[in-house]
Amino acid sequence: MRSIRRALGAAALALAALFVTACQAAPPTPTETHTYSVWDWNVAGSALHHGRTDTGLIDEVIASITARQPDFMSFNEICQGQYEAIRDRLAASGHWARADDHARFAVTRGAGTGICQGKSFGNALISSHDLGESTEYPLPPDFTQADKAKAEASGRGVENRKMLCAPLKDQPRMKFCTLHITGTNRSLPDPGKGGAPRKVNGQQLHEVGRILDSFAAAKEAYLVAGDFNAQPDLKKYVRLAPLMAKHTELDGDDAEHCPGYGEWTALPPREVSGSPACGPHAKIDLILARGKLAKGTYAADAWNIPSDCKAVTPDHQLHEPVIRVNCSDHRVITGRATIQVPTGG
Repeated sequence: MRSIRRALGAAALALAALFVTACQAAPPTPTETHTYSVWDWNVAGSALHHGRTDTGLIDEVIASITARQPDFMSFNEICQGQYEAIRDRLAASGHWARADDHARFAVTRGAGTGICQGKSFGNALISSHDLGESTEYPLPPDFTQADKAKAEASGRGVENRKMLCAPLKDQPRMKFCTLHITGTNRSLPDPGKGGAPRKVNGQQLHEVGRILDSFAAAKEAYLVAGDFNAQPDLKKYVRLAPLMAKHTELDGDDAEHCPGYGEWTALPPREVSGSPACGPHAKIDLILARGKLAKGTYAADAWNIPSDCKAVTPDHQLHEPVIRVNCSDHRVITGRATIQVPTGG
């Protein structure tokens, strides 16, 4: 009988130990504090420059990057030839030894679709740090299958939206991403991710949120920049609210312009926010960091659009005599953030 009591007592102690172990919080993931700077520009490489590299756009990009020396650079609406010219110019200027270690390009419209001098069109990211292997995350399509078939039959093709991300080679738990959400506000069927809105721009933002949540669940830090085609005025533009609830937008703490909103980034045609303090045009280009960062640990600015690029004629030739025009219909945005980056592989 005594041995039975001893056995029961031992079992009870073992169960108690298991219970205590289960109730103990997992040890926190070790982190390091890093401050990163970001540069982002939707360059309208096809719409305004038709893929050309001799309009002055490349010179403006290089001058802006050289002046600000960012850690990360994000490009939207860029043609493959323009991306390659920027990448190679930065490499030649001594920014890094091997350009391919620092630059990534994601094709969203393939070559031969009547744009970009016959080359591909998409998004790009460049880093002053060595990058690891990049990943292209497909987003819900802007089109139905019937739309796609019709566009491909005409030779125009369609744009397949993606979020492009790459980790740092020496900090694999730190990612940088770029994206360009559609401006289309049409309703399409939910592509099957579950819980997404019917409007396609909302579906794409929903999928971006799901991907970013997976990074956070894997104990990965990140910054994401690009053209979100949604404004951080959450009373009017609710599709951005789920992302804003989990992130800090780096221009949201600008007392001189519009707290919680920031400076405008895109020229019309846009529906602008209701507050005159937010600027005459819309803010749709954003830089997001995970979590709610402490005041003073982040900031951002929007810069005037350079206006000395050469105009291109409808048949894609440089205008003669030369006419100087805006280099884009978006402003360059820059930001910095101090974040906690988990350590380890």
